[in-house]
Amino acid sequence: LIAALALQATGKHVLLLTGASQEEIRLFHDFALFTDRPVVDFPSWETLPSENIPPSPDIVGERYQVLKALQTSSEPQLILTSLQACLQRLIPPSIFKDLYLTLKPGQCPPFEKLIHQLLAMNYQRRPVASDKGEFAVRGGIIDIFPVSSPDLFRLEFWGDELESLRIYDPVGQKSIKQVDVADIPPGAELELLNQQAIQATILDYLGPKTLVIFDDLLALE
Repeated sequence: LIAALALQATGKHVLLLTGASQEEIRLFHDFALFTDRPVVDFPSWETLPSENIPPSPDIVGERYQVLKALQTSSEPQLILTSLQACLQRLIPPSIFKDLYLTLKPGQCPPFEKLIHQLLAMNYQRRPVASDKGEFAVRGGIIDIFPVSSPDLFRLEFWGDELESLRIYDPVGQKSIKQVDVADIPPGAELELLNQQAIQATILDYLGPKTLVIFDDLLALE
């Protein structure tokens, strides 16, 4: 209740820090009783810092969706996260913005340049795109599976013009429906993070207009 009222009263982002993932899940479901504002869950990697193992693409996609919302939305956000997720390093906001693509039919991104950009975003080129973080090229078609999407996209080009954008079935290789936009975040996190001399945390994306609430200080300690 305090977090929901603080968001309404201050007009600032509210970052609610928990000490355990179980508490984070419980709070996430309880918030619907106290506010009709959407609550954003920022998950942590399910790996230890010393393991140097890439997190799952699903978690990477969820994290990137939150960062994109913080960069584009003018509304204050209520963000629920664990201390671990808050401390984990991120790509700096300026670099993340350059590595995030929003594609729409009628745009003219140079075809070959787009392929090189997807590689720079750490998408893996494969004969067939079947898993998150992969893309495939066939003639004037690029198939891509963004880490933040449950769907694969088929980009059909005429020269350098993006003629159509469709969701397609990777098994039957058939288009399901046409869509107006495809958001494509970076294809990995740990690999891109290791390339950066300067790193950030979620606090750099939130900025100074942020209220931090510590839930269960003993657990956080």
